[in-house]
Amino acid sequence: MSWQQTLKKALGELQQEERRLAGELSAVQEKIQKLSNMSTSSGAAPARGRPRTKAKAKAKRKLSAEGRAAISRAAKKRWAKHRAEQRKKTSSKRAESS
Repeated sequence: MSWQQTLKKALGELQQEERRLAGELSAVQEKIQKLSNMSTSSGAAPARGRPRTKAKAKAKRKLSAEGRAAISRAAKKRWAKHRAEQRKKTSSKRAESS
């Protein structure tokens, strides 16, 4: 067999292989297309969990001076009541023990 015949045979085999691979490629592309259509159709299951979005930072709440003063007065009033109750308990215990 001459080198020209060998070259023609090799070329024929390569062309045959190219056609086979082209068929496989088209089959794979069809499968990819079907899968991508399935994932975007309305019948697809919704994604689970929270959506991937950047969380917006909540604005920091500010307390007015009047609000702070009101909270302070209420806390002082509660503690004064608590201390008065404690004094009553300790003075009544002293009176009982004497």
